[in-house]
Amino acid sequence: MRVIRCVAVLLPVLESIKIGFLTVSGHMGIGYVPLHLCSMSIFLYPIIAFSGNRSVRAFLFEISFCTLLPAAVSALVFPDWTMYPMISFMNIYAYLWHTLQVLFPLFILVRGGTELSFSHLWRNTVFLVGVGMPVYLFDRVNGCNYWFLLYPVPGTPLVPLSGLLGGAGYLPGLLLAATMVNLCMYGILSVVKRRR
Repeated sequence: MRVIRCVAVLLPVLESIKIGFLTVSGHMGIGYVPLHLCSMSIFLYPIIAFSGNRSVRAFLFEISFCTLLPAAVSALVFPDWTMYPMISFMNIYAYLWHTLQVLFPLFILVRGGTELSFSHLWRNTVFLVGVGMPVYLFDRVNGCNYWFLLYPVPGTPLVPLSGLLGGAGYLPGLLLAATMVNLCMYGILSVVKRRR
């Protein structure tokens, strides 16, 4: 539990260091605000680690495992920070930060602190729609692309999704794809439990 809490604190600390580094170097801008899907971990993980409310922890853990975990894995497999030199603060930070995001829900799962259920799929949908809508409005107003809601990142599976569904179908397609990923995460966990 101490390790889990350390990771929960370390993520927002690292994010603060990144913002400080970019500010001092004169590169901080609206594109570096912590609004990406992976960035939601700096707000949710400390609550999961320190909240005394079991229901709140369970609610947020399912989001962390079924939504944020696959998002962080996708970021590591299809990084969008490759424009930075390999040995640079931003590159090292991005790999370390996303790796910690992957480890956090896995640590909790191994510890056996909570249960996941297919019947709770709605929790992830509520989170994606409820938080995604203001992020989408922020993107539209400021010309950003947080959560990749306006267009896909080149070299990712979102590109064929966008090409298949077109402009009007891109957002519904994203929600459907996220729901399928959530179902896969529940399915993987179910198989692991049965094998145990």
